[in-house]
This record gives sequence, structure tokens and C-alpha cells, in this order.
Amino acid sequence: MDNDEMRLPSFTLHSLPTLTGDLGAAAIPNPIASHPLYHPSPAFFISATDVILRDILFDASSSTPSDGSGALLAAYHRAGPRREVAFDPARVRAAIVTCGGLCPGMNTVVRELVVGLWELYGVRAVFGVRNGYRGFYSDSEEDEPPLPLDPATVHHWHKAGGTVLGTSRGGFDLARIVDAIERRGFNQVLPVAVAGVPKTVDNDVGIIDRSFGFHTAVEAAQRAIAAAHVEAESAVNGVGLVKLMGRTAGHIALHATLSSHDVDCCLIPEEDFYLRGAGGLFEFLYGRIKEKGHAVVVVAEGAGQRLIPRPGAGPCQQQHDESGNPAFLDVGAWLKAELRAWWAEEHAGELFTVKYIDPTYMIRAVAANAADNLYCTLLAHSAIHGAMAGYTGFVPGPINGNYGYIPVAEVAEARNPVDTKDHKWAWVRSVTNQPDFVHSTEAQAIALSYVVYLGDHSHGRAGAALAANRERARRSHYALLGSVLRSEARARDAIFYTYTRHINGFAATLEEDEAAELSRHPRVVSVFPNRGHPLHTTRSWEFLGMEEEGGRVRPGSIWAKARFGEGVVIGNLDTGVWPEAGSFRDDGMGPAPAGWRGICQDQQASDDAQVRCNRKLIGARFFNKGYLATVGQQQVGSNPASTRDTDGHGTHTLSTAAGRPVPGANLFGYGNGTAKGGAPAAHAAAYKVCWRPVNGSECFDADIVAAFDAAIHDGVHVLSVSLGGSPADYFRDGVAIGAFHAARHGVVVVCSAGNSGPTAGTVSNTAPWMVTVGASTMDREFPAFLVLDNNKRIKGQSLSPTRLAANKYYQLISSEEAKGANATATQAKLCIEGSLDKAKAKGKIVVCVRGKNARVEKGEAVRRAGGVGMVLANDEASGNEMIADAHVLPATHITSASGYITVPYTALDTKPAPFMAAFSSQGPNSVTPQILKPDITAPGVSILAAFSGLAGPTGLAFDERRVLFNAESGTSMSCPHVAGVAGLLKAIHPDWSPAAIKSAIMTTARVQDNTRKAMSNSSFLRATPFGYGAGHVRPSRAADPGLVYDADATDYLGFLCALGYNTSTIATFMAGDGDGRAAHACPARAPRPEGLNYPSVALPHLSPTGAARTVTRRVRNVGAGPAAYDARVQAPRGVAVDVRPRRLEFAAAGEEKRFAVTFKARAGLFLPGEYVFGRLVWSDGDGGHRVRSPLVVRVVDAMKKKKKKKKPLSVA
Repeated sequence: MDNDEMRLPSFTLHSLPTLTGDLGAAAIPNPIASHPLYHPSPAFFISATDVILRDILFDASSSTPSDGSGALLAAYHRAGPRREVAFDPARVRAAIVTCGGLCPGMNTVVRELVVGLWELYGVRAVFGVRNGYRGFYSDSEEDEPPLPLDPATVHHWHKAGGTVLGTSRGGFDLARIVDAIERRGFNQVLPVAVAGVPKTVDNDVGIIDRSFGFHTAVEAAQRAIAAAHVEAESAVNGVGLVKLMGRTAGHIALHATLSSHDVDCCLIPEEDFYLRGAGGLFEFLYGRIKEKGHAVVVVAEGAGQRLIPRPGAGPCQQQHDESGNPAFLDVGAWLKAELRAWWAEEHAGELFTVKYIDPTYMIRAVAANAADNLYCTLLAHSAIHGAMAGYTGFVPGPINGNYGYIPVAEVAEARNPVDTKDHKWAWVRSVTNQPDFVHSTEAQAIALSYVVYLGDHSHGRAGAALAANRERARRSHYALLGSVLRSEARARDAIFYTYTRHINGFAATLEEDEAAELSRHPRVVSVFPNRGHPLHTTRSWEFLGMEEEGGRVRPGSIWAKARFGEGVVIGNLDTGVWPEAGSFRDDGMGPAPAGWRGICQDQQASDDAQVRCNRKLIGARFFNKGYLATVGQQQVGSNPASTRDTDGHGTHTLSTAAGRPVPGANLFGYGNGTAKGGAPAAHAAAYKVCWRPVNGSECFDADIVAAFDAAIHDGVHVLSVSLGGSPADYFRDGVAIGAFHAARHGVVVVCSAGNSGPTAGTVSNTAPWMVTVGASTMDREFPAFLVLDNNKRIKGQSLSPTRLAANKYYQLISSEEAKGANATATQAKLCIEGSLDKAKAKGKIVVCVRGKNARVEKGEAVRRAGGVGMVLANDEASGNEMIADAHVLPATHITSASGYITVPYTALDTKPAPFMAAFSSQGPNSVTPQILKPDITAPGVSILAAFSGLAGPTGLAFDERRVLFNAESGTSMSCPHVAGVAGLLKAIHPDWSPAAIKSAIMTTARVQDNTRKAMSNSSFLRATPFGYGAGHVRPSRAADPGLVYDADATDYLGFLCALGYNTSTIATFMAGDGDGRAAHACPARAPRPEGLNYPSVALPHLSPTGAARTVTRRVRNVGAGPAAYDARVQAPRGVAVDVRPRRLEFAAAGEEKRFAVTFKARAGLFLPGEYVFGRLVWSDGDGGHRVRSPLVVRVVDAMKKKKKKKKPLSVA
């Protein structure tokens, strides 16, 4: 071969099916040849041998050019008119349908198809199918018949956005479409059945150069970026945030960034990123803001999806819309919230503005620009030529600048992601100077730690204790991961936990693509990042009616019935235990139950970290591999591998649930009395899963799942779990997974609701198989008064052990007046450390506002500035809630001159009590709104319980004081109250299921305070079930509830079917029970989530039309014998409620009955879009049982729903 010559490359022609060859259609001369306005030259028509190469760049030194893989080059038929056609234009009936989301140019394509068929080929029967695929076959009266189309009708369509024909997602029912085509006599269907014009504004279709509408989208995106730049530049520390289309490909974001020159950071789906830490997005943006005063961020809608907590319920795999596209969360709204939270945490007091612009629907709905209009014309004409020539099943499009015909199947499979190794992405990096976020060491550490969940073990419950079965499960985990990593040796190195007893799965360090591949394996239920969770930080038992003043046990008390929990084991997932605390002494305790398999893991340790067990504390294990895999081995020194509690939180919660009576318990002399747990005779087991916090996270999923697996194996009866993170899909949450398996094995799991109140929708631990507990007050306070020089006394709360000099008044000064020179007004207002001027604060009582930093930390800031006392005033969100803290100087917490702070004292029988704590997280349930959460509330404010000897009462580094007992507040404190009650119920009713115990606790709760008025929130407004669930726990009533709403594994699996988990996923459960039952299969007609047999009813989507919605429930008689119950309903406002039957008659104890509750919106009386509350009560009259269930209903806002339907759908 000469150097100046090049041999033609070999190629494979990707041919198309043709009607001419396959169906025997006649070959007809092309009417264009005789068209009076055309004078085609010999080269005008395209022959069957005209082809286009997909790849035109290759190495000239190669003797056999190929696509790089060794395969022959792909070639496609060139688009254009043929000399002969397969259809007689006079007999053609053509149909045009638009489907999926909107895109600039859709009307242009339709217009040019009509004009081309009429003017080029003389086709006169052209119809537009309305509203997508369903328009072919829908018989609904609302749907219109196909619209006859001609050039006059469509003449101006290209000037309008959207699609005049209408569109919809889904509806592709091939059989019904074919029937409709035959019925209506269509022999050409454009652009779907014969030719499909590629429509995706994201430009993510492979093979073709680009899809129509893309240039218009980039042009419109530039305008949005320019607006965001103006907004950001006009604000102090302003960030302009623009979300653009791009579900799987970031082409629009990339091209708009390169075109605008105003973008500082471009985030696309193909390039991972992380937010916090060295090299993260926030660090980069802070530098840009300090350099320029502002920053502009462009984010494609598919970017960062794995980082966003997913509140919507659904399958373990990602949810999909009706078109089969992944259902993405709003990355823009999430990023806006994260930016604000980051700035508030890291740069408190500095002004900051985020302007979020989402032009998505605006861009999709605009008319095409000139370039796209021309492109749409060429695409439409190419489609017409191919269809008339008899080709079928193809897509027209430009390939390397020439138009060709590509098989539909190839286009459907081909993708066009942004090549981040290509020069275009390099240009973006050079223009923005943004870092390569994923190459940071910290990013890798956070991203590469995963939990792999596989459902149940095949060895079932009986085989869980056999070492051989556990070893077989371990080997199967290595083999599974080895199949993905292509090496079992690598798999063994990667896995740091194998869950081999009752929970099937493992935790491993993986690359993101490895985790993604593993998640697609048919054996895998879910793969999710090893998230970190925060903790949800003895008068209460008397307040709950279990004892009388002086510690006497009330007659009929649940304590007496349960023998104080004797024989029950209560486990605690927390920060460990301080075994020397008096609450864990074992005098008078019997041995551990016969079936107990637990261990004291560091019993043999020789250093001070060892934890020695006894007959009270019968188990102590620690789990830290998930923590270390995330934060790094450098944390080992500050976190000794031991169950010993260095924080105090775990000791406090475990002793609240199961602590032995300890006389003389107090904190600095306050609250003096006998401290005891809810089940003081129960055995206790500590499972340490929480360690020194890193970036706000201290308890990691991998460790939590391992602890649950061990606790189930050990034989605990109740688990108290005072921790949790942001709500997530149930099988992407370690707590929900662990609790699911625990409940299946008869373990009652009690979890805290979270401390993110009073904001709505913040409740965590939302799975229905756990008990979720909110926090409320009790009738004990520690008042400390601020006394002004006019003798006015303002009541506050405090546990400060220090006092001011008697009979001396001190100047009162606002912390803002004491602002330091280098501090902002906001920092001084919050008394941030270092924000106060010593000269201004010295010798004065400083008033600080609650918020951001710890309450006692504010007092330390005042003390260091020379202040003699602090008054802590609530912000608006905290309402009237006052919390007694162990301040480091004389201080008091008030609800909103010179003065004096009195010495705190202990006050009992305070009113009103209980009321909901402001910090207690609120419903509705953001994962599954059909399940009311929280379930119950219990005392969680100023709870006195045992504490660690290695931490001060404030938990802050500067606090060197040490105490035996501490008063703490949080849902962490209310959770073990209910865990203790659950332990007592387990002792009384050992055969009751976890669901029955939860039902007893919920249906016997009260919703009135000690003034006999409805419970209130911290602002003294009426509280709702979104705060207290079923109400405030009443332990002694729970021992004899009368009726219970029971549920077992089958009920919960049916619930998962209702959420959309597929049958193959559901089948991983129950197959290993060894009881002869087949694996659970979802019914053909999916149930509804609200159909779960739950002690409350929540209907978030009741129709405003008056259409009825019915839920069924079943109750079991757990009374002594025959009984009859009558229903009484307090209907939610504007909702009619009907119960059938109204009377339930039980012939014997243990009998079950079903009933139905029907809800209807009452025209003109309901509140659209608002939640309303009611109650259903079953009463047996003189039997003394009142079985209460809250009713929570929201009638859909018809106007909002109507507007939402008109809103353009996202692009396919």
C-alpha cells in the first residue's frame, strides 16, 4: 500500500426490516420524480448501497481499521428519498403521535411531517393521535378522536411550545395499539411504529450527533444562568444555583457553562461530588465567595442523587415513572438546603443568600429556535422518506453530519454520556477551576463504605446458632462479592462485616461502580452507603402512674403484675455502658435466662476500658468496623475498642429502661430521690455502636446492622434504640433493616423519633415494625427565677450548682450589647464562643438567645467573657419550652433592667403536664405518610438517670465536673421509658408479638394533660397526633388493653408489596423460616399501604369529590373472656367516617374480628390540602376498656392537583 493511499475499511451494515421484502408490498415509482416543483438530478435519490459509518476516526497506521474493539465498523443506511416507494400515497392513512415529556421543536416535527407528506408525496389522510399512546385505544369520553391534519391546520404550530397534539407518559400497550391501528386503517404511524424521531432534550441518545431541542435548551439555560449571576452578584455572599435538565447526561449543563462564562461550578451525573471536608464542594465555594463575593453553581438534575436522603417509599431499586425513567429527587432544592445549613453551621452570623432557579419546565415548554427548527425539518423529512420507502422500526438522525436510519433497538440501548476524559469536560474544568471532587481521600473514605443487604438466610431461625451454617453464609458472601470483583481474595479483603445469623448481608469497602454492579445482582435486595446517624439526645415513673409518692408501688401497677420485668432482657444500641453505676448492680438478681447466648466482649481486657458483666448486666458487645471504615484508623486512639461508655448517653438510656433502684440519686442536689428504670428487675445488655462524633455522625449503619444481628442471636426481648438519621427507604436504612429482622424474631424494637422539631415532617425511624417515641414533659421542674430590681420575677429552669451573692443585684445586658469587635451581631446574640467583649460583659448578667450552639456552651462563653450569670431566652421556634441544664455559672432559661438569678429548686406537680417538647420531631411520616409517626410520646425533658464517669454533665470538652447521675433531655430519653414498659408487657404477656405490645401501648395512651385539657405543644397551642402519635404512654393501662391490633411478618411483607417492592425482593424473606411456608408472593392486585393492620389510621390522599376510601382492620380480644365492644367516632373536620360493623362481639378470649372504616370528604366542609385529626374508640362499657386509635386525614387540594396535571412532564 502506498503512503498516500488508504484501503477502504471493512464494515458491518446494520440493516433494517422493509415492508417491500417482508410483506410483499409493491414497488411504486416515487411521486417526487414527477412532482411539478421538483427536477431531481440522478444523484437526488438515495440507493440501498449508500451508507454512513458510525466511527470515522481511527489510526491510519492500522491495516484493519475498526471501532477499537476489533469488531468491524458499524454502517447504516443513508437517509433520503428512494426511487421507489412501498405505499400508494392515495391509500396511505398516516398517524402522528407525540409521547413522553415536552421538548422544544415537537410542534415543528409534527408540522413538517404533515407538510412533507402532503407536499412531497401527496398523502391526504394524515391524523394526529391525541395525548400520547393512550390516544390510540382509549375509549374514555374525555379523549378526543384522532385529529385530521393538513398544512393549513399546522401552519403556525412551530411557533408554539409544547405539543398541540398533547402528550402523556406510559400507556404503551402494544396489543391495544395494534388493534387500534388495524381498526382505523393506519398503514403508517409516524413517528413511533414505523419511524421514531429521537426526542430527548437531554441529548443522551447514543449514535446520533444530537437530539432536537438541545440547542434551544442550551440557549434558554444561558438566560437562567445570567439571571442567577445577577442575583448572586447583587447579594452579600450570594450563591446563584441553577438546576438544568440532564437525568443521566450533563450535556446541557456542560454546554451552558462553556457558553456563559459566569459559572463557577458545574455538577453533572457523570462526575461524582461530595459536599463537606477538604476538597469538597463547600470548601471550593467558600474560596470563590471570598475571592469574588459570589458564586454561580449549575447542577444537572441527575447529579448527586446518591447523596440525597430519599423520603419517598418504594422498592429497594430506584422508583420509575410511567415511561420507565428513574424517579429523581430535586437535587436543586436539596443542595439549596444543604448550602444554607452549611453556612449556618460554619459561618454563623455572616450574611448569606442562595437564589435557586429551576428553569426546567420553562425550557422544555418554549418553542424551538431557528437552528432546532431547521433540524426538526430535516429529521421529519428523513422519517417520511424512510417510511414511504417501506423501512420500519428505525430512527432517523445525523451521524457524523450525514442523516441515516438506525434500528430502534440500537437507539434504545445506546447512551450518550458526557465523556469526562474528553476535551470538552477539560474545558469546563479550566473555565470554572473547579476541583476533581471525587479524587479526595476523604471523599473516597466516605463513598467506599457500603452495606449490602440480602434479606433472610436460608438456614432459618433454627440454624442461626450453628457455626457450620454461619461459615457457609460467610463463604457465600465472599463468593457473591468475588463474582463482581473478579477475585474472591479481593472480596475477603473488602468485606469487614458478614451478617451471618439472622440478617443476611455484609459490609464492605467498594468502588462506586462496583457497588452499582453489585446492586443489580438478583440476590441483592439493596446496596447503600454506610451512613452515620446522630444520637437523639425519678420522677417520671411516678408521673406515669406506676408508683405513689415515697416510692410505694400502686395497687394494680404494671410493676407488680410484671414482677418489675423479671426474666426479660432489654438491650440498648447506644454509646455503651458504665458498669460501675449503681443502676447495674446485681444484688437480688437471678441468673440470665436459659436461652441467653450473649457475651461480655471485653471481659478479659486488662486495662481500664474493660467492662465486667454480672447478673444484671449480662451482655456487652461493641461494633466499630463501620465507624473506622468511614472515619479512618486515626480515630482508634480516641475511641478505645471497648463497650465502656465514654459519653454517658448509653448509660443514661440503658439505666432509664432497666436500671436498678438507686436511693439518693440527684444532680448537684436537684431531683433527689430514688432513680430506677422502667423494668428494674430485667436483665440488661449493652451494644455499643456509637463513637466519638465525626462531622455530626457517630453511629454507622454497618455497625448498627451487626449489632441487631448479634442481639437477635443473643436472645434479647426488647431493644431500645435512641439514635437515627434522616428518613430513608426502609431497606436503605440500617435501623429499619435491623428492626425488621428483630420484629420477625419476636423482639420489640423501640426507637426515638428524633430531635428536629418543631418542623413538620422531621420524624425519623418511620418503619411500621418499630415503636417510634416522641418526647414530652412531666410534672417536675427545676425553677430558677430572674428577679428584677422592681421585684418582678420571671420564671426559668436551671440545674446550675453555683449561685450569685445574696441580696445583690447585677446589671442586665443583652449579649448583642456586649458584642466583640470582630464578631457579628448574630454571633453575639447567640453567645458564640469569642463573640463577647470582656470589658462590656464583666460583672454583668448577660442575656443570650437559644439556637445553634449548645445551651451550656453559651454560659461558658459568658463566663469566659467575665459575666457573672446568664439568662437564656427562647427563640420563636422553641415557644415556651424550658430545659434545665447543668450550667457552669448562675443561669436560668426563660421563655422570652438590673436583676438577680435565684438558686434553682425542685418543684413537683407542676401544670400543665405533659406538653410536647419543642425539639421532638414531628410527623407526617415522610417515607410512608399512610403510617402515622411517631407512635407514642413519653417523658423526655430533664430526665435523671445514671451517667458515665468519663464525661462532664454538659458533655462539652471544657466541663471537667463528674457526676453519678445526669439530667438530660431528648427523644433519646423518652425512648427507653417506652422500652422499659415494653419489657414489663413482655414479662406479663410473653406470647404477645411486638405488634401486639405496640398496640397495647398506643391504644391505651392519653391525650389530656394534668389539667384535664387537651395536650399542648411547647407554644401552648393544641398538639396533634403528628407530635404525640396515639398520645402519652400509660403503662398500667397497657397491661390490660382489651383489644390489640396484631401484625406478623406476612402483614409487613404485604405492606412492602403495597410500596412497590417486587416479588423477587419479597421472596428473599420467609424462605428460610423452616416452617414449611413458601416464600411470600405479592398479590396480583397490590394492596394499599394504609391497609396494614396498624393501631392508627392515616389517609393522606382522600378524594375531594366525595369518593369513599375504606380501610380494614382486625382486632383480637385479649381480655379474660367473652366481650362486646361498640364503636364511637370523633370524625376529623370535614370528613365523614363510617364504621362497619359498629359492634364487635367476641365469644371468647383470643378471637379476632374484622371491621371496616370508610372515609368521605364532606362537600363544602373539608379543608383542602390540610391534615385533620379524629379518633376511633372501641369501648366495652363497664368492662373499663377504651381502645383508642387516632385518625389522620388529608383531603387532596383539587386546585393544586389540577394545576399539577397541567404542568409539563419531565423529558423522556
